[in-house]
Parts: sequence; structure tokens; C-alpha cells
Amino acid sequence: MLLLRKLTKALLWLILGILLLVLSLYALLLAINWQDQTPSGDALLLQSFLHYDASIADELNGYHYLQEHSDPALLPVSDELRALFMACDRANCHDKLTAASADLVALLAEHQALLEFYRQLLQFRYWQETPLSHQSQIPWYQPVMHAQRLYMMQIWLKVQAGDVITAQQLLQNDLQFWRMVIRQNHHLLGSMISRAALQRHFAFSQMLLAPLEPDHPIALAPASWHAPFSAEELSLKRAIAGEWVFSSSYIDEMLAAPFKDLGTSFSEQLTMWLLKPFLLPQATANDYATQLLACLGKSQAGDLRWYHWFYNPLGKMLKQDMCSHYQRYSLQELEQLRLDTLAKLNGVNSPEPP
Repeated sequence: MLLLRKLTKALLWLILGILLLVLSLYALLLAINWQDQTPSGDALLLQSFLHYDASIADELNGYHYLQEHSDPALLPVSDELRALFMACDRANCHDKLTAASADLVALLAEHQALLEFYRQLLQFRYWQETPLSHQSQIPWYQPVMHAQRLYMMQIWLKVQAGDVITAQQLLQNDLQFWRMVIRQNHHLLGSMISRAALQRHFAFSQMLLAPLEPDHPIALAPASWHAPFSAEELSLKRAIAGEWVFSSSYIDEMLAAPFKDLGTSFSEQLTMWLLKPFLLPQATANDYATQLLACLGKSQAGDLRWYHWFYNPLGKMLKQDMCSHYQRYSLQELEQLRLDTLAKLNGVNSPEPP
């Protein structure tokens, strides 16, 4: 019995010692993370990429028009048209459209609302996206992608009818619009939609050129094909800066959330409440800005030593290895696609972009 009491007492002292050690380490980490940082030079530089022009009136802003009118319920796509879209993606689109040419005229007539929506969108010369938060209303992009495909099929019909001049103007309108949009994208999602639209434009244009008579390709080529993509058009800096602002605002909102919103159970809520001091919003934003600028080749991220993890450990965990995430969103291939299209136009091998 005496031995059992001694073991129990020793176990209690051990538990108490462990508890005191944990509390001491927690207090030490609290002291290390007591003060957040001020905005770093990298953070201020990334913020400068988000220079917005003077506010654009809603009626002149293509992004506002998209938010208001891009509703899949109001712009439905029939199963027959979806099947034609898929067939064009999987095989020789020219052959598929030739086989479906009689039905295509009827499909265009059936989807006039979708075509008119796209024609109206292409008329806009301004594109101003609003800063994102987790409560932002993000427009539906699927109707835009469907509308562009249908628009391209309309161009194909114009070419088959010999109306190359009208086809050229329609191609010019499409490319001019998306090159304007990609310069103004402040959201990564918007940049990827713009990239997909430009990829589709050039892929479809190359398909249009292949079967043309020798004197028709030059007449079909819009002026925008001959203008190289600028560094501004191919840069992701605005979109990445927009993602940085979104991430920072989300962390601010999360840290400001009341205790009851920190988890679905009391244990989760208590755990998150205890961990909150180790997620410093400005320090996280500063580290994230340095990483993103390194991804853009505008700075060099320093090595992360083991002792750096004592300060803002949760922020560092959230923002590890972001470059590999953003590298897959590169826009550089668009210039090669433009050159490939010109090569089809001229009947030569495409040169490498400068």
C-alpha cells in the first residue's frame, strides 16, 4: 500500500511537472508572438500592383455586366449543343462541324439569347473587378465559355459561306476583348478564365485556317493576331496580388470571429482559441508577399531556419511552398499560341517567342 501511494504521488508530480512545462512553453511562445509586424517593403510592393483606375460606372464595366447577366438558368445550353462542344474538343472540330452544319444553323437560332449575351459582353472596353472577400459574389463563368464556343461556331459558318470579312471582324472583337480583360484581371480565377478563352480563340482560329483556299487566310486574320502579347498581358502580378489581399482579409476575418464560430464543438473552439495568438496577420501577409514576389522573380525568399518557426508558426505553416501552386497558372504560352496561329497563316513553322 505504501509503495502504491509513493507511485501515485510520483505520477501526480510527473503530470504536474509536464503541465507546468507545457504552460511555460505556451507562455514563452506567447511572449515571442506578443507583437505583430508592420507592413514590409515586399507587402507594400505587392499592394502597389493593385492600383485600380478611377471607379468605372457600372454601365461601362464589363465585369459588372457579367455579374448581373451570367446566369446559367437564364442562358441554358441544350444537350445537343453540349454534345457538339464535347465532340469538337475530342476530335477534328472542322469535320464535326461539317457533319453537323445543317443542325448548327438551328442551334444558333435556338441559342440567340446566349449569343446576344456574348455580343453585348464583347462591346465593353473596361473591366474592373472588385476586391475579393469570402463573402464576394463571384460571377458564373460557365455561360461565358459556352457563349464563346457558340460564337466561334458562328464564325465557322461565316467562313463556310465565304463571308471572310465578317468572320475577321468577329475574330477581332473576340481577341480584342479578352486581351483587354487579361490586362485588368485582379483575380486568379479571372486570369484563368481569360487564359482559357484566349487558348480557345487561337485553337479555333487555327482550325479555321487549315481548310481555307490560299487567298483567304490573309483576309481572315484580324489585326490583333499580329500584335505580340505585352509583358503586362502575360504577367500574373495583379492576379497574384489580388489573391494575397483575399488571403490576408480572410485571415483577419477568421481571427475576428467570435469564440462560438471557431469550431463545431467546444474542444475545437477551445483549441482554435488557444492557437490564435500564433497566427499573426501582418507577419503572415509579409511572409506571403515575399514568397509571391519570389514566384514572380521580383525578390528572393530567404532560407527558413528552425528557430524562425517560433514566431508566427501557424502563419508559416499556411504559406509554405506557394510557388509550385502558382507556376501552373503561367500565361507565357499565349504568345507561342499566337505565333503558332501566324505560322498556320503563313504556312511556315512557328518561331519561338522572344
